[in-house]
Amino acid sequence: MSPPVTGPVSEAVVDRPLLPLERERPRALYVHVPFCVRRCHYCDFATGPLEDESVATSWLDALRREASARTPERFEPRTVFVGGGTPTELPERELAGLLELIGDIAPPARLTEWTVEANPGTLTPDKLALLREAGVTRLSLGVQSSHDRILQTLGRIHSWDEAVAAFGMARAAGFDDLNIDLILGTPGSTLSDVEVDLERFIALEPDHVSTYGLTFEPRTNFALWRDQGKLRGVGERTERRMLATVRRALHGEGFRHYETSNFARPGRASRHNAVYWRNGAYLGLGPSAASHVDGIRTSNIRDLPSWLRRVREGDGTAAAETERLDADRKAGETLVLTMRRARGVRRSWLRSRLGFDPLRTEERARALGRAVAAGLVGDDGDRVWVTGSGLALADAILADLL
Repeated sequence: MSPPVTGPVSEAVVDRPLLPLERERPRALYVHVPFCVRRCHYCDFATGPLEDESVATSWLDALRREASARTPERFEPRTVFVGGGTPTELPERELAGLLELIGDIAPPARLTEWTVEANPGTLTPDKLALLREAGVTRLSLGVQSSHDRILQTLGRIHSWDEAVAAFGMARAAGFDDLNIDLILGTPGSTLSDVEVDLERFIALEPDHVSTYGLTFEPRTNFALWRDQGKLRGVGERTERRMLATVRRALHGEGFRHYETSNFARPGRASRHNAVYWRNGAYLGLGPSAASHVDGIRTSNIRDLPSWLRRVREGDGTAAAETERLDADRKAGETLVLTMRRARGVRRSWLRSRLGFDPLRTEERARALGRAVAAGLVGDDGDRVWVTGSGLALADAILADLL
């Protein structure tokens, strides 16, 4: 998954001493590949069709320049995530070049996890072999649904049969750590559709399942069609029932709901995403990529031509926005991110990483008390977590705490 950018981002950078959390050296690398066969109807990511292989070559050349300019000294990443877009949309030559570049920055022998996102409609045995030979350990397949009519509604390029074939190819290529994505709440979908999705997904025996409630992001086809009255969402109540169905089915198969959107078999939780959920440090490269280094968040230019121009004509960097929060807002950000995990967060950990307990402020203490009284949050005096009853309202709960 792409790194989170939390809160409003601005040009202002607050001048203050580093918090203990912010003294960590980055241990994770994210690389954004801005190409897809076509944009899905719900997607607002920085991506577009790859109409000419020369564009991929220009992007890769610029990525090398950005990596040279921005990779910190003594950068020793332990995890890598290559997202998009669709990394496997790259032609084999550019895919091989990207993997080589990443291997130079993050030697595979030192990594605990290297994930690449893949669209079932773009996987081939040759590309899978390239990924394996480079040292990629984990694939995340954007399946989204097992129903062809829902895939068509979403604007996906693959069918369910093609997704099954891609999953089988990945297993045959030697990948023993596979995630599949499931979108909940597609217009026109029903609870019975989700029940069938789960039966079919579980039959594939994935190691990890990521579930996302569909949102109508501005400037997407879905948002436009909703505003025109051509489609509408399934409704909050139905989406909650869908999530409850997912939890029940996956728990029954031995998956652990370890983070708001993620389920994993024992030992298969995403190590890279764990960096985000503890508000750790990471480097992001490519158009729209976010970074979090020394407590400073940066977000690169989204538009590919503008990013290319800035990287090639400037000093190799292409940040569009930079922000460093004051200590209290940084603490709130950390609290919200860590509370997304099923186990929540310990006050003792917050004090060690921030220098103080953000839950002790009067306003947050009141918000926490309300959530505990309603049974939406648990609090044992040290550990604080969102309960099963609160999961469907997690975003609202965390916004209240923030």
